[in-house]
Formats: sequence, structure tokens, C-alpha cells
Amino acid sequence: MAQILVRVKAGSLELSLRREDLLRLMPGEWINDEVINTAAIIIQRRLRGQGEAAARCILTTVFYATSSTSSSGTGTT
Repeated sequence: MAQILVRVKAGSLELSLRREDLLRLMPGEWINDEVINTAAIIIQRRLRGQGEAAARCILTTVFYATSSTSSSGTGTT
């Protein structure tokens, strides 16, 4: 099992990044959901208290995948 290097908790959501996830940040690599979701939570935390111009809601990749699929199971795009 790969060692967890970064753990971020937001409410009931807990995300963990492993070495292989962080290696996806290298040039030419595709990032994965874990990297995207962890970055979104970190950004949202930093924006708290920044006033009205700051983002109020940052959605995870799970939300996008769920909302982009119709009830028949086929994508809407």
C-alpha cells in the first residue's frame, strides 16, 4: 500500500494524496480526481474570509460526473 503524503479533511469528505498522485503534477502527466479535489478544497479554504469577491462554492469532480450524466446513464454532453 502506498504511503499517504497529504491528507485534507473538509466536513465529511476526507481526501488523501499519495506519491503517485503528486507525481502526476510533473510536466506532461495527466492529473487525477484526487489531485483536483484536494486542490479545490485547499483553494476554498484560502478564499474563506476574503469577502464577496471570493468564491463561495467549489465543486468536486464527483459532483461534475453526477450532474453530467442523465437518469438513463448516458452523458448529456
